Amino acid sequence: MLSETGVPPKVKKLASFVAVIAGYPNAGCRMFGRGWQDIHQTSGRQESGVSSDHDITQSRRTAKMTKAMKQEGLAPRKLATAVAVAAASALLHGWHPLPPVASAFVFPPPPPRFPPRPAASPPAVGRLSPLLTSREELEGMTVLQLKEQLRIVGGMVSGRKSELIDRLLLAGARPSAPTGDCDGDDTSLGRKSVQTYGEYKDRLEALAYLSSVGDDEAVVRSQRVFDEMYENFTTEDDSSLEPTTEIYNLLLATYAESDPRLNPKGAEKADQILQWMEGSALPEEGRRGGVPSISPPNLDSYVAVMRGYANRGQPMKTESVFTRMEDRYLTTGEGTIKPNTSVYNQRLRAWLKSGSNMAPSCAEDVLAEMIDACEDNVAPDTESFARTMDCHAVSNSKDAPNKIDDLLVQMKALGLEHTTVVYNAKLKSFGNIGPSGAKEAEELLQWMIKQYDEGNGLLKPNPASFINVINTLNKSRQMGAPQKADSLLITMERLSQSSGDAELQPSVRAYNACIRCWARSFETDKVESARCLLDKMLEAGKSGNAPETAPMPNLLSYNTVLNAAAFYNKGRSREEKFAAFQVAASTLNDLRMSEHCEPDHVSYGTFLRACLVLMPSSARRDNVVESIFKTCRQEGKVSQYVLDSLLEVASDSLQTALFEGVDEIPFEWNRNIES
Repeated sequence: MLSETGVPPKVKKLASFVAVIAGYPNAGCRMFGRGWQDIHQTSGRQESGVSSDHDITQSRRTAKMTKAMKQEGLAPRKLATAVAVAAASALLHGWHPLPPVASAFVFPPPPPRFPPRPAASPPAVGRLSPLLTSREELEGMTVLQLKEQLRIVGGMVSGRKSELIDRLLLAGARPSAPTGDCDGDDTSLGRKSVQTYGEYKDRLEALAYLSSVGDDEAVVRSQRVFDEMYENFTTEDDSSLEPTTEIYNLLLATYAESDPRLNPKGAEKADQILQWMEGSALPEEGRRGGVPSISPPNLDSYVAVMRGYANRGQPMKTESVFTRMEDRYLTTGEGTIKPNTSVYNQRLRAWLKSGSNMAPSCAEDVLAEMIDACEDNVAPDTESFARTMDCHAVSNSKDAPNKIDDLLVQMKALGLEHTTVVYNAKLKSFGNIGPSGAKEAEELLQWMIKQYDEGNGLLKPNPASFINVINTLNKSRQMGAPQKADSLLITMERLSQSSGDAELQPSVRAYNACIRCWARSFETDKVESARCLLDKMLEAGKSGNAPETAPMPNLLSYNTVLNAAAFYNKGRSREEKFAAFQVAASTLNDLRMSEHCEPDHVSYGTFLRACLVLMPSSARRDNVVESIFKTCRQEGKVSQYVLDSLLEVASDSLQTALFEGVDEIPFEWNRNIES
């Protein structure tokens, strides 16, 4: 067994997650006990050792785990440690990444321009050799080609070129995945037919956590674990396995906290379970001996479901859950479901997320309820006011700053201190009032900086403070706004160095906001200036002594520079347009060679539009357009946006040549576009 000496507890925890998610199904439990040992089974990876969507989701998992590491307070460098620990344990015990899925392409009949996605064939089992196994051959390939090879073998596509090569070489040497049944005790597979209450709870806690950081398989796994626990409770007649409210709440949280884009009905499913707990919609199979075998809800049950609806921007359903909760409390007098400030804050959060025109007035109504209740347990806190202010800030109302001033007065009257979070809402609101708002936002930020320098820690500006002002400058569209945005990045660096606070170092979000400010401006040098900010991030990442907080450009960074070129102002000289085109071409090339991200359909479509704006109609432009489109087609990223851009920039003869014999867009052309 892998030695745990010298491995920090937090790294152990995340290494276990990494092991399971990266496809080392038994490494987590071998390293760190039975608390995580059955996580992999609930994803459908049984003894065959395959995952039905492994090749689709694997590329997103590194991003999810990075987010998880940050939420655990671990520096990015520790992610490599966690992966290394997980991989080492897996290899010591003979477990290897799972093989990928083979796809069967079935094309539907015309006339759809974009045919529906074909269904995947059953998972392939056993060893799958890569196309290339020689290190020399692999080193001669581009990063993009290596990533295509990794997709074929089901490997992760993020990381540096050397890491991609190592993964491909490992994939070529791995043995077949185990199939068939195992004799005797199957605990070696991290599995037991019946577990203890504590083991089931540990598994559900782990899956609730994974769901909260975006694991799209956690919901299915959690439901299977719960079903297994409930089945063993009923069939084994073991009262110690009866699911309690605590267990139901973990299941609720897994559904409610799931990614709304991947599981849009997650909150509704959680609400259905909550109704079963309330006894208002208990299904027949939920009864045991004629008596409902289900635990009653408590405060956390209702908060979990309300949070799920709030995450999805559904305030009316959030209000419905609150009404049921309040009615139940008034009817039964159960102290465990008495509404408190946290419950009311979920209502405010739902209105904020909704984007409704009614959000500001409805949020103020909820806040008034809290104030009028005159009860300590529902008294509004700073979060309550901040969310109400945010509703005004995002409403596009020109009166938003005045409304926020009124709320600041109410806070003072209630004895609540003004903090950075409430002033951030006011900074954001200045973007609603036009060019004059930018000046007011700058003045307020300078006042906050002065207050902080004088020792008022409650008003310490954070990255959101600066980003809100940069966005306000962006909306103003004034001459000189991008230069002011650049100066704010310098101010962030100065404050970070003077205070020793790494959090104030300009992040990729701050840089992207500044790049966007240049891209949307009318400055003559906007393309070159946007590219300079991108280069600054790249140089910071390449520096040998770069801090762990050094910003790393993401796909949005590159695409925004391309956008600056695609919307270069008309009337520029031929030389200026040629210089802007060179920036666009080098940006797309750098993106294709990047070790951290790769072009998407927006990248190619935007570059084609840049060709339209910056290059005169000629055979040379057709050659560039043809080359880019064929590359995009080969990578499977031809979207409607790419096609529209192509039809605008390509000559009639080029269009005829590119679509000769094509009646509908083949699946291979858009296979790598997220549906």
